Amino acid sequence: MQKLPDSGRNLMEIIHLVKSGQRQEAINRFRENFDTSRNTAELAITRIEQGEVVELSHLLKPPSGTSQPLKESHLPATKLPSKKLLIFPLGLACLPIGIISFVLLMVGIAIFFSAIEPDGFLYEFWLKNNPKSSMKLIYSFGGENAQTALLTESDFIAADKEGNIFVAEFPGVRIQQFDKNGQFIRVWSAGEGKVYIKAIEVDLQGVLYVAYDRTILRYDTETGMVLDPFPNPDNYSFEDFKALPDQTFVAMVCGDNLVRLNSDGSTRWIVKKAISTIADEKDSRGLLAIDAKNKIFIAGTFVESVFVYSYDGRYLNRIGSEGKEEGQFTGLTAITIDGQNRVLVNDWGWIEIFQPDGRWLEKIQLPRQTRDMDVGPDGLLYVATKEPKVYVFELKYN
Repeated sequence: MQKLPDSGRNLMEIIHLVKSGQRQEAINRFRENFDTSRNTAELAITRIEQGEVVELSHLLKPPSGTSQPLKESHLPATKLPSKKLLIFPLGLACLPIGIISFVLLMVGIAIFFSAIEPDGFLYEFWLKNNPKSSMKLIYSFGGENAQTALLTESDFIAADKEGNIFVAEFPGVRIQQFDKNGQFIRVWSAGEGKVYIKAIEVDLQGVLYVAYDRTILRYDTETGMVLDPFPNPDNYSFEDFKALPDQTFVAMVCGDNLVRLNSDGSTRWIVKKAISTIADEKDSRGLLAIDAKNKIFIAGTFVESVFVYSYDGRYLNRIGSEGKEEGQFTGLTAITIDGQNRVLVNDWGWIEIFQPDGRWLEKIQLPRQTRDMDVGPDGLLYVATKEPKVYVFELKYN
């Protein structure tokens, strides 16, 4: 029997014989080097031809007919931890180790990048640990394995100053409240039958507003009590609704009309067709966000731009346009303002971030099927998805 240090060279020679079509010579060489029967050698060569891995640990046993173990001198100077020797598939075995390592590295990199994509098994791990991201995932809840099993399709989200999270469904008849750790607190019904919720909002006094059609329901989030609906003397059909710190409100009504409402629901001012008159293009709905200076931002869902108005209803600026370049949009679905008055726009699962003056900053991928997002008074970003799942992010600033 050949000494073990020579076995690797002999195996490579046998592989070369098989590859060159010299099957019989390979069988003979196999038997000569490993002292096996013809059947064993033929089986091994057949497996090599088929590109299979062949375990040869049995070849290190003494020849048949003797019970004596191998002498110590027949073993290599450094013993292997396991008496196994493997023949790898022909294509890989004949490659230099450097090339094999490079191929394995490339495969590993491809698997990693696939795993950190949305729906990948490392996606949330990467959201929490990506050192270069401007958003760090703090936690998430919901999904198919949710203990409460209450989330079915989270479409609208809002957060209050205590970190409580409110999630509504579209179409749906319920709004759910969770605490700052994602633990379920309570659920409210928005009505019977098909109730198409358009927006939810929480003011600084802890009142939750749920807008649909020509109704705005109100709830006391501390006690859970149902309050009287918000007055609507002008019979507006609401598309979006936001509370201001001075206990007035702004809303998108009857398409893209922007109104500011007093606490009794009466109209303080109205900008008719706040999107269409600027863009010279029709838009049937606008999404609202308010910054710390009470400037009003309207995301056009068809025009693919953000329109900025002052506290008293004066047009100020337009941000972005339709397209696929930096600072452009292909499908606006949500807008919010962060703690530095930066404008965050959800564009088909990507956050486009702009300075308050409209200068584009960066683009960050969100969970797939993101439906709504809100930066709460605590400065955290809350994201609702169709999965259904809620993600809570910490925003990083340079």
